Amino acid sequence: MDQEATSVSLVAPPIPGLTFDPESHTYTYNGVVLPNVTQVISPVDDWSFLDDDEKVWYAGRGTAVHLASALNDLGDLVEESVHESIMGFLVSWRRLLMSDAIALLSVEERICHEALGYAGTLDRRATINDRHAVIDLKAGVQRASHGVQVYGYRRGWNSRHSRPEWIQDCYTVYLQKDGSQAKLVPWTDALHDSEFVALLTHHKWRQRYATRSH
Repeated sequence: MDQEATSVSLVAPPIPGLTFDPESHTYTYNGVVLPNVTQVISPVDDWSFLDDDEKVWYAGRGTAVHLASALNDLGDLVEESVHESIMGFLVSWRRLLMSDAIALLSVEERICHEALGYAGTLDRRATINDRHAVIDLKAGVQRASHGVQVYGYRRGWNSRHSRPEWIQDCYTVYLQKDGSQAKLVPWTDALHDSEFVALLTHHKWRQRYATRSH
């Protein structure tokens, strides 16, 4: 992939009215704070088996992997800045991108569903085998909640675009620490879409009644 030639086109235009505070990880749309996709799926993405220090460590690793891969795809990565513990994941991603079947369309693109009231950032949009797809990158193991997550991104992106442009397919890419080619896993169960909406409804119900006395 010619990174310099594609870097500009991989930056999606901002959504008017949507802002993101990276410190608090808060999305605001026209002054209203919205839940994000990760928050919405949290009831089915349980990490309680980790202690607090482990959660911080894994979160930090995930952030570093996402940053390195994004900078790589935008052609802005300083190779020497990548820690050796992260490099294997980056090499794993690069090997997958060598496939002619994958062509990136955007990197770290914001999404916002105005009607349902949620937002987020999808990792990649791409064409895979000539079909419009959303891709989420993971440095860990496969979990059922990942399918629900990418369907949330798909629904959010499609809500702001016409049907001919809609994302068709949902994938999670599992990056390998040893640098071997990443695993591209498709999610094809249409129930994931309704499951995401159900989780969003549950999230908003809890928010609505959290401050009310029983």
